[in-house]
Amino acid sequence: MSDHQMMMRSIPGEPGGELMKVVYDPQIFSAQVYGGVSRYFCEIASRIAKEPGVQVSITAPMYINAHLERIPQGLVSGFRAPKTNHLRMLLRG
Repeated sequence: MSDHQMMMRSIPGEPGGELMKVVYDPQIFSAQVYGGVSRYFCEIASRIAKEPGVQVSITAPMYINAHLERIPQGLVSGFRAPKTNHLRMLLRG
């Protein structure tokens, strides 16, 4: 098999191709209710999840971010924390 054929076989989304996994950590989603960075990450995650051969996951066990409520189901692993003053005090440290 030539190098070209080998390269063609490893294209994500194609038969025999590899799956690219993209995982976001919870840091920004636990710190911002609304914000530019978290909104940007949600937009990027939503768009690249539509690409063949790409698996996107936002791992945020407990978050306060409102943008995560607006992205496709299945991308977020976790739940939105209830809105209480006690929880906000704990998150601030």
